[in-house]
Amino acid sequence: VGAWLLNENDPTSMRAFDSSLYANHGLVTGAQGRWQGRTFNGVNTWIDGGSSPSLNLYTALTIITWAKRIANAAHQVITCRRNNAAAEGGYLFWVNNDFGMLYFSRVTVAGDIDSGLTIDSNWHFLAVTYDATNAIFYRDQTVSVKASAGVLNASPSRRQTISSVAEDAVDWVWNGTIGGLFIFNRVLTANDIQQLYISPYAPMGMKLFT
Repeated sequence: VGAWLLNENDPTSMRAFDSSLYANHGLVTGAQGRWQGRTFNGVNTWIDGGSSPSLNLYTALTIITWAKRIANAAHQVITCRRNNAAAEGGYLFWVNNDFGMLYFSRVTVAGDIDSGLTIDSNWHFLAVTYDATNAIFYRDQTVSVKASAGVLNASPSRRQTISSVAEDAVDWVWNGTIGGLFIFNRVLTANDIQQLYISPYAPMGMKLFT
């Protein structure tokens, strides 16, 4: 439902093109880059992916990205669908400040899901699948399965953001580069994800942009 390659030719383009069938094109604030992703400054650069119903996922989803993290001084969000002040649900896929640990969080549902996987300053392939029973995390070829606690609370009016904790509070901004973000409305298998890791833009035997 979202395939932001973040490889626009114009490094100052205000648009992040969505290559999925859903055309959830993003509005860029500050993040620059050409061909190899968008670079965020950890302060006030982010992308608004819109509030399309196609992005309101709460029973099954997969998030995949290539990302490089620079600083370790603050929480940093890869992608988020929530409102910082409202009780309405949603989720965050993020890295904490203490140990660079990868997390998936369910807004208005108690508890963060800790992957047990740390993220250093190198490029990493990162993914999470969520099906209300398990959250399965991937860091390159390392897999971590964690039990979840039910479905996500729906977030029909929220906006999808890349590198920001919420639509109403530009915070927890990514400090580094995100080299593409992909959101699926289903749980991909381990084999699917392995193929994306091997060949992210031309995976063998599966449709990427669905």
